[in-house]
Amino acid sequence: MNPPGIEKYLGGYDYYCEKRGRDPSLQAIAKPARSGPVRVSARKADRRERAQKVQALSKRRTPLEKAMREAEKTVDMLTAERDKLVAELEAGGKALDYSSINRRLDEIQSGLESATRAWEEAGLELEKFKAAGGGH
Repeated sequence: MNPPGIEKYLGGYDYYCEKRGRDPSLQAIAKPARSGPVRVSARKADRRERAQKVQALSKRRTPLEKAMREAEKTVDMLTAERDKLVAELEAGGKALDYSSINRRLDEIQSGLESATRAWEEAGLELEKFKAAGGGH
């Protein structure tokens, strides 16, 4: 709006900025006589910048996803071992070393808690990252 009245801009916000000269990068696109090559190079620069941002985001997201996968593997492995030991205890038998099996079951439980905690922490960080615009 101007003192003499309202001025219409037929287009989006970028068009408005271009016409008003508010964004120097858009103003540079509109000014040159040879607008074709400048617009193409500006589009290439925009694509390159977006690709670099995606790559940087991926570099931060990938370790979190890897940590989650590793924690899941550990949980699966320990759960399988625990189930096997529990089945041995249930089957019974005089040749079983109950104290060493119980010790190992305690170690497995501790490992499961640790792996689950690592998985949850990585998952929470990944969710925060995605919420901040770093995810797909």
